[in-house]
Amino acid sequence: MTIFKTPAAKNLKATIIVPVKDEETNLYGMLDALRQQVTPLGNAVPAEYYEVLLLANNCTDNSYALAKAYQLLHPGFQLHVEEIFLEKPHAHIGTVRRLLMDEAYQRFQAPDKPDGIIISTDGDSRVDSCWLHYIFTEFENGCDVVGGRIISEYSKSPSRKFHLKDVGYRYLVSHLESQLDPCAFDPWPRHFQCFGPSTAVKCSIYEKAGRLPILPYLEDENFRKALIRIDARIRRSPWVKVYTSSRESGKVDFGFSIQLNEWTKMNLEGKKMLVEPMGSLIIKFNARKLLRELFIDYNSGNRLNTKRLRVLARSLFLEEDWLKNKITTARYFGALWEETEMNLSEQKWEERHPVVHIDTAIGHLRDLLYTKQLA
Repeated sequence: MTIFKTPAAKNLKATIIVPVKDEETNLYGMLDALRQQVTPLGNAVPAEYYEVLLLANNCTDNSYALAKAYQLLHPGFQLHVEEIFLEKPHAHIGTVRRLLMDEAYQRFQAPDKPDGIIISTDGDSRVDSCWLHYIFTEFENGCDVVGGRIISEYSKSPSRKFHLKDVGYRYLVSHLESQLDPCAFDPWPRHFQCFGPSTAVKCSIYEKAGRLPILPYLEDENFRKALIRIDARIRRSPWVKVYTSSRESGKVDFGFSIQLNEWTKMNLEGKKMLVEPMGSLIIKFNARKLLRELFIDYNSGNRLNTKRLRVLARSLFLEEDWLKNKITTARYFGALWEETEMNLSEQKWEERHPVVHIDTAIGHLRDLLYTKQLA
């Protein structure tokens, strides 16, 4: 099904997709940010390099009319606007984002551009002024996917304290990961996000990953996992930034707004945030590095190093024969590690490494990374 009839421009490098549902308050700011893209030196990103596909779905406000008015007001901006009404079982973000990403994919197929870039953002988000410049730069450096840093707008809600602690913990975990299991295409500094408000993917990789799953919520998280399973080179660039709404009234059954709402409840009820401890993370990251080395070595035509395999199996409390079978039959390392982690859960990993208060975990990580200077 083709929704957008206007053909893609000849010099197009990227198609930005924007699902919109009742976003009249945020719409102009979101579109202004996309239209006014510049380089760090202040030079405009050429308008013919990118386009925006905006799909207003099941709106009850003036979002569609405002988007059409914006289109007329800025004819030099490659903005394409359409409206759709979906039946209730299909009226969710997974359907709409999939329709848009598939549409973007098709727009690069006719001119045969497998390296064409599909970029996702949201109607309640506002991209940084150099967002596109840094996305293009990261792809030029050889990655397949670029995850942008998602920064929530300031809020006086009690959830903000929990949100900032969660961000701090995940940032430190990412730093620890980069130290223990470094990645050539995603070096430090980096962040930990690759979600709907800012994800860019090559057309060829989008197809290889099986395209975006049609799910009523967490469709972006499941797509991220699919990308990891095929060993896509994901760059979580700290320079690619987007600012998103901190509203707690969500439009899906689970997502960022719902998480904020849960944190507000936790704050009111005096509940603690519990996370995976540093010791567990260190074991996992070291084990993943060793597993990757065994996987690459075996797929290079060498015999599996049984001594190193035994060490790895013991560190993860896994059966050696099970792990050997998985290494020798896996097609992609990402899928291999995902299955290994799933097996850890079955082996009661959390009972051996109990969760701890987030403040404790943050303190341990800071001490290790910045005081003891982990090498």
